[in-house]
Amino acid sequence: MHSIHIFEVCGIEKKLGKRNIINGISFSCRSGERVAIIGPNGAGKTTTFLIIAGFYKPDKGKIFLDGQDITDYPPYKRQIAYLPQECSLFEDMTLYENFEVACELAGVSKTVIERVSEEFGIKNLLNQKVESLSGGEKRKAEISRLSILSPKFLVLDEPFAGIDPKSVASLIDFILSISEKGIGIIISDHNVRDVLRLCTTIHLIYDGKIVESGTPQDIIKSIKAKQFFFGDTFEL
Repeated sequence: MHSIHIFEVCGIEKKLGKRNIINGISFSCRSGERVAIIGPNGAGKTTTFLIIAGFYKPDKGKIFLDGQDITDYPPYKRQIAYLPQECSLFEDMTLYENFEVACELAGVSKTVIERVSEEFGIKNLLNQKVESLSGGEKRKAEISRLSILSPKFLVLDEPFAGIDPKSVASLIDFILSISEKGIGIIISDHNVRDVLRLCTTIHLIYDGKIVESGTPQDIIKSIKAKQFFFGDTFEL
């Protein structure tokens, strides 16, 4: 039985230059839940994720973990691991060497590499150079590496970008297995059909605001979602 944790975003706002990028976004995610933030380019998804992860500070609003205000905590103290859109692995190093670097930065023993790689099914890739791995294998490796930090929540920004359909299907199964371990998943991706299949709760962002929320079935039927994002001909 996993402990239940809850992560809350409460009324965050962010201005970059003179433009309001985020205009009062609020949502929550619980342990094992899979929450999606979807919307068109420029809607504020990545900025929201960078605030959640601690790389940006909101101009207004708060971030809570289990009722504790973590708005001013640096990224490494949040127990929230962030996967950016771009590959964060060192391409000219082996996967094991990448994990070694992560262990040093996190201040944990390298003995964790064996456990994590076995737990996440990537042990056979450890001695391979990252540049030789497929897009799907790299994504699995990146997410596995984040688990060294023992996060309570994972924030995944465009994890399916540039990955072939077969690898996406494998990565979805991989993310499902992580959520079953009790880790909350917050995800954004333009591969909307796969996100709708994967996630339990969907929030649609438009112009820095959440304009619709609900189950995947709710969102598909939503007039606002068709108007702002899907278009009239979208079907799952």
